[in-house]
Amino acid sequence: MEKKYLIGIDAGTTAIKAVLFDLRGRQIDCAEAENQVIHSNQSWNEQDMEQLWQSLAGCVRRLAANGPAAPEEIAAIGLTAQGEGLWTLDGHGEAVRRAILWNDGRAAQLVNALREEPLYQQIKLTAATYLKPGSTLTLIKWFAENEPERYAKTRWIFTCKDYIRFKMTGKVNWELTDASCSCLDIAACEYAAPLFHALGIPEALEKLPPLLGGTDCAGCVTEEAAALLGLCPGTPVSGGMIDIVATAAGAGAVKTNTICTILGTTGMNFVVLERYEPDLAFNGWERHMVRDKLIKGQGMMSAMPNQNWVLREIFGAQEITAELFDQTGPIVSQMQPGEGGLLYLPHIDPSGERAPFFNPNAAAQLMGIKTSTTRHEILRAVMDGVAMGIRDCLQAIPGRQAVYLTGGGAKSPVWRQIIADCTGRDVLICEATELAAKGAALSAALMAGIFDSCDSADDFFQVKCVVRPRESYTARYDRIFPAYKRAQQSAEEFWQWRTAYLRGES
Repeated sequence: MEKKYLIGIDAGTTAIKAVLFDLRGRQIDCAEAENQVIHSNQSWNEQDMEQLWQSLAGCVRRLAANGPAAPEEIAAIGLTAQGEGLWTLDGHGEAVRRAILWNDGRAAQLVNALREEPLYQQIKLTAATYLKPGSTLTLIKWFAENEPERYAKTRWIFTCKDYIRFKMTGKVNWELTDASCSCLDIAACEYAAPLFHALGIPEALEKLPPLLGGTDCAGCVTEEAAALLGLCPGTPVSGGMIDIVATAAGAGAVKTNTICTILGTTGMNFVVLERYEPDLAFNGWERHMVRDKLIKGQGMMSAMPNQNWVLREIFGAQEITAELFDQTGPIVSQMQPGEGGLLYLPHIDPSGERAPFFNPNAAAQLMGIKTSTTRHEILRAVMDGVAMGIRDCLQAIPGRQAVYLTGGGAKSPVWRQIIADCTGRDVLICEATELAAKGAALSAALMAGIFDSCDSADDFFQVKCVVRPRESYTARYDRIFPAYKRAQQSAEEFWQWRTAYLRGES
């Protein structure tokens, strides 16, 4: 029977999705299930690994049963999932403990201590990342020191997507985009052995699986897994990608110098590059889906939460709905950049800011309020401020390449136009909605030889609309942006005082 379809699986932190695509990347159907997070000890976030597998299997089974694809028509499967964290197996392929997630905070003190050591700079230059409590490298050290008996029982350490792939194929590997979040020498594309030795955990290297590329064949669905999934045994499975890289790839950011911005809870900004350029700036690097490319990213801590705060606290919205955007959008769209002389710094997250600068004390600020200021002017200022944060993250990227814009905020025509005007770049909006799953499906298509390379995969992407910058508006933002940067710099002393005051130290 002719192979006509691909399946992209996206195992997020709170939701699991199995999505059916045709060979041209057109989304056909989606099955979804809740992914349960177990919260404990205030900052601990874990998941039951077997429960995740059973939930995912149910999604794939429903997708296969729904049609129109017969199991024999599935050409390949690609995977993506939440990244980082700690997922462990013993020598029998059983979970050693519940998975520790990327947003877990138990290793915060360890990270704070490492940041004060010279080793931290070596980690930043070698692994090309900044350590977080939920980084796999951090959690391996925490695991070794705090749960030595479980650590000793552990045969394999990897991350979520790679556990799912093991359950499908019986093969143990760690895919490069996930491994590169903290455990690789990013330039050499191999495990960063000197870092493990310097951290006092050299034995952990024996627990790390063989590395695998995103478009490599990771194995085929086993008889046992096929019976559970409702698929054919022998269906090939690709290496896949971490979710943020998969989203960028699904949007179309696959060629060198292409850019993707995810306007969601955070404001992630990625550019595809061919060479790692070591620096101590607050950038995060990962290997890309294709072995010879990398992704350089800067993620603002908060994007949409800035807008949601205004709608909730100033507009009095009990719920953030599409109707509310329909009401406010036409008014905001008629305003000029900096309407009413307002300027907003979008650092509203309680954890401060991480890009394009790191400051855990940073706080959001609204400047320029008068008695004549309206709530719609405040909303416009907040949307402008987030757009200037994106512009700030993209400052180091030469030229005016277009931006593939995704995430919940990309649904707003007003915000799309603001970002185009503020950055001076075309903004591309994709047709597909499940972009992480689509990126996973693309890795499967490349593995299966449906496309020779990313350069020949243009037909896989469908752009719904292109939003072009308006020259006069871009000129206004060019005048505002230097003031935005000066306001950030002058606010640092206040941020430091504010933190000390709230702690009772000032």
